Amino acid sequence: MAIAGFAVRSQPADLEAAAEFHAAVAEKLEPGEWEAMVADLAAKSARVQGAFARLAAGDAGAGNELLGETFATRRRLRDISATVPESELAAALAALADVSVNPGLRAAAFADALAGAGQGLSDLAWELMHFLEPELVCLASAWVWNPETETGALKLLLEEEYDLFGTDAPDSYGRLSFASGYVAHAARAAGMLGDGPLVFELDVLLAGVYGVYMGTVLAMRMTKEFNKILPPLGQLMRKLLGLRNAERS
Repeated sequence: MAIAGFAVRSQPADLEAAAEFHAAVAEKLEPGEWEAMVADLAAKSARVQGAFARLAAGDAGAGNELLGETFATRRRLRDISATVPESELAAALAALADVSVNPGLRAAAFADALAGAGQGLSDLAWELMHFLEPELVCLASAWVWNPETETGALKLLLEEEYDLFGTDAPDSYGRLSFASGYVAHAARAAGMLGDGPLVFELDVLLAGVYGVYMGTVLAMRMTKEFNKILPPLGQLMRKLLGLRNAERS
């Protein structure tokens, strides 16, 4: 997992905050649950790569398989299929695999191409690009970093002075990618991540951070009765990562 610009940019990770979140996550997970999620993310990435390969070979139906792998759209498959012709969906998905184009531009173009299908399409684009090229494209769904609200799991692990906003979409993505890579390497060096693929270890950490954050916010704002509907942290993390709770691939 490379860190572009590592030697020249500021060091953005807030390791104290990361350690506190990691401890809270570890306390709430069952033994082996973290490792299972890392393994399932690797299996999910392999399935996404296979579906993109079939799409490139002319199997337009592989598009629905890709939608079924994502948290952003899994429950909206029927609506998207009814709104977007299969050929248009296949073309838009195929464009996501064009590695010659900056991921920030690919995500924006995908959302524009399928604007009639509703919200959440940028999240879909980021999730698919990440699992297609996990070592090259960082996870950038809204729960990881939402530039509109300036919130997200990654933001919670960064020093306040580190600015995730660039001059344009490619520059912003570059800053996001650098911050993700730095947090991953720093967290592993500090013993917070296991020995699985670094990129998927980071995904699990980010999902845990956001799950703990959600639980904390709900506890402060809602009644105890309402808080009971929040699933256990492990299940919530799997939902964020687009993993089926019963899945052990």
